[in-house]
Amino acid sequence: ETCEPPVVGSLSERAMHWLEQHLDEPISLDGLSEQFVCSKSGVLAAFRRAGLRPPMKELAQRRIQRSCELLKENELNISQIARAVGYDDLAAFNHFFRRHMGRSPSDYRETCLWIS
Repeated sequence: ETCEPPVVGSLSERAMHWLEQHLDEPISLDGLSEQFVCSKSGVLAAFRRAGLRPPMKELAQRRIQRSCELLKENELNISQIARAVGYDDLAAFNHFFRRHMGRSPSDYRETCLWIS
């Protein structure tokens, strides 16, 4: 068993750390507010005070970043990458990725592999 020191800092810092650690899980604003025993408006206000986007937009950005990293590594197939960033449905992941990146995960991977 490993022990990590407790995360200290503002609510937004703690929430961002938690989001990073749970990218593979379904996450909602309701769940986030329950996790930190705070109202949804309190979570939103904490992110706003920290100059961050709303939590679900920050989560989407972190999932895209992680997806791109995994696609570049070329060790996992796209279904495995989808699950690693919280998508059990490959079609939903493909739609999410295309909406944020302007191309499919497989096109992104091919471009990365071709360039390197």
